[in-house]
Amino acid sequence: NAAKEGTASWEEFDMGLRAEHSRHEMEYTPDVQDAHLVLGWDEGLEGLGRRVGGWGEVGMSVVEMVHHIPPPLNDRVFPVLVVTARKAEELLVVQIPVEVKGMPGTSYNSNQFRKLQDGMYCSIERAELLDTGAKVKWQMATASDAKGILPMWMQKMGVPGAVVKDVGLFIGWTAKQRKGKA
Repeated sequence: NAAKEGTASWEEFDMGLRAEHSRHEMEYTPDVQDAHLVLGWDEGLEGLGRRVGGWGEVGMSVVEMVHHIPPPLNDRVFPVLVVTARKAEELLVVQIPVEVKGMPGTSYNSNQFRKLQDGMYCSIERAELLDTGAKVKWQMATASDAKGILPMWMQKMGVPGAVVKDVGLFIGWTAKQRKGKA
């Protein structure tokens, strides 16, 4: 929990991971080409004070996440329902795959502009303050199916490395934000 090289403060974790999650993920992940907002419920949640149960600053949206995949495979679009929330010492980001065919506001579902393969992605990210605020614990669980011709056994081989890589990308992006260079 410090705004210094190689780590991030609690506020930086909250602003980078929870607030505007999909846009920030696109900014710090080179393979993410777009985070297209299909639907947002922020205005509807304002009526609840953006509070649900013990959680505050609740956000909910449907987003098309477009990922570049190296040739000969096609790029992927992962439509997800993104739910974010926080407590004083905890934050949560949940992404659930959704079907967006025929949904108003989609950009990539029709595949009319380029060849895209629909994929499925699910994740839960949780961060919490530990040791009376001295440390931040960031946990992530993911499951995905890139679909197409890539066998599942090959997809599973890359997942652990991708999660570890995400940590470095986020910390690097946070350092650039801190210096005003991102």
